[in-house]
Amino acid sequence: MLPEKNAQRGVKILGIDPGLSVTGWAIIQKTGNNPLLLKSGYISWKKHDSFAFKIKDIYGHLTCIIGNNNVTHAAIENPFLNSNAKTSLILSQFKGAIMLTLALKNIEMIEYQPSQIKKYISGNGKCTKEEICKMLRYTFPKVHSATNHNEVDAIAIALSYYYSLNERIK
Repeated sequence: MLPEKNAQRGVKILGIDPGLSVTGWAIIQKTGNNPLLLKSGYISWKKHDSFAFKIKDIYGHLTCIIGNNNVTHAAIENPFLNSNAKTSLILSQFKGAIMLTLALKNIEMIEYQPSQIKKYISGNGKCTKEEICKMLRYTFPKVHSATNHNEVDAIAIALSYYYSLNERIK
């Protein structure tokens, strides 16, 4: 059963761009016909931080972000497979920890391939990062080129979920 239009008004979407040294996040709220960027940021770690520390830290940060902002939905980028098998495995474990955090908080979650995000934001699944930034600045003028690229990606991921919700209720 598809959500009703009125039920969608209180939706807060957490977009997450997982990374091993920096993970971007952004919260978009559905307000009428326009998205509202509530907050965005990134979580970073030092090179010498252990993988176990990063897993615990991402859990703590996301738990606070979700709790402090009444997040109802989440979208996460499904990263491409790296040619380095070890890096791909570690990133998959990290993504699993993020997904577990969302599941423990009963947050509805969806995954997007990078090409899907590009298509939602620009209409072209093969566009450049610069084109994505341009479209995001058009939608959210406070997003600028100095913003961390993981944070920008997280905004695009959350906005993709926003657009997909609009498609479902048409």
